[in-house]
Amino acid sequence: MVELAKNKKRPNYTSKTLQHFRGMGFPVDKVEQWIPRAKKRRDLFGIIDIIVLTPSGVLGIQSTGPSGYSSHLKEMTGNKSSACVDWLLTPGTKLQLWAWRKVKEGRREIWRPKVKYFSMDDFI
Repeated sequence: MVELAKNKKRPNYTSKTLQHFRGMGFPVDKVEQWIPRAKKRRDLFGIIDIIVLTPSGVLGIQSTGPSGYSSHLKEMTGNKSSACVDWLLTPGTKLQLWAWRKVKEGRREIWRPKVKYFSMDDFI
């Protein structure tokens, strides 16, 4: 049996996304809220963790890890699709799903996002 290190923390995917955009010089902030009594996180409009201000408009991002990609994609194109459509119909907005995963690059592993760019075609 293999024991996990007691102090080994799960990666914070939201922090990775914030760090990525801050490194590019974009104004970015977390809009996801922690609800202490419910012990749950609440996304902006039920779909967005992070807002990025870009020269082409406002980018809304749902950020997750490798195991959350398919469930978030299914949820965003399923029961949360009306919120996604409302967001995309707002002038100057874009919507993306970022799933961070470790990728081998040479001899080392680095964190890279798998990015889904949503368009209205995803909801027709």
